[in-house]
Amino acid sequence: MILSLKLSLSMAAFAVVLALCCGPVHAQKAEDIKKLQNDVASLKGDMQALTTKQQQILDQLGEIKKMLEKPNAAANPEALQLPETINVEKDPVLGKANARVGIIELTDFQCPFCGRFTSEAYPRIVSDYVDTGKVRFIYLDMPLASIHPWSQLAAVAAHCAGEQGKFWEMHNSLFADQRAMRPPDISDRAAKLGLDTSKFNECINSSRYNELIDTNVKSAQRMNINGTPTFLLGTFSDGGSVMKIEKSIVGTYPFEKFQADLDELLKK
Repeated sequence: MILSLKLSLSMAAFAVVLALCCGPVHAQKAEDIKKLQNDVASLKGDMQALTTKQQQILDQLGEIKKMLEKPNAAANPEALQLPETINVEKDPVLGKANARVGIIELTDFQCPFCGRFTSEAYPRIVSDYVDTGKVRFIYLDMPLASIHPWSQLAAVAAHCAGEQGKFWEMHNSLFADQRAMRPPDISDRAAKLGLDTSKFNECINSSRYNELIDTNVKSAQRMNINGTPTFLLGTFSDGGSVMKIEKSIVGTYPFEKFQADLDELLKK
């Protein structure tokens, strides 16, 4: 496919050069030359889009390989050992405090499957359930540092942005571009979000969120959750911070799967 596009691009470019070099008798009309130039630009765009798509596929294949090489990396709902309730008082929450249904995402900012969820199902969950006051969406740290070297730093960055009221803005920024998570990239994100960069950098260089993140990871491990994303769905007593776990979803699914499970809980 790429070879074909490259050949087409070369032929189109040659046609433009030929049209420009030939005498009046054989020269193309101005509009024909313009069309050829547009064709070249279009072919370049097609090649760029194809290259991006191929890289995404390679990233996902690499992720699958890493997970297969790690024992018990791919958890399944039947294997989970879930407690009856979970306290989310210290975790970032999106939504109204009086929402009686909650969805917890255990996630990793470098995980491509988490990125797919965030770009596909997550916006619909937020618009249809969170923004309407029906559901609380809770973030729970689960950086898989053994296969994602920058996931811990990204988790810390999100919490540090949260100190300035922009946890979810940093959350969305990190998932929007999962390739730029090294320290300079993190600093650039903070500046673009309008954060006080001196306070943000001080937070990044401190270790005050390491304990919270490690606690969340160990909590996930006790539940036999070894893969991301994993979701826990449940209900709250009015205004409470303790969620009764009712359902679990392991992996990335279309919005309709979450819709069906959330609607079932809302009927209760």
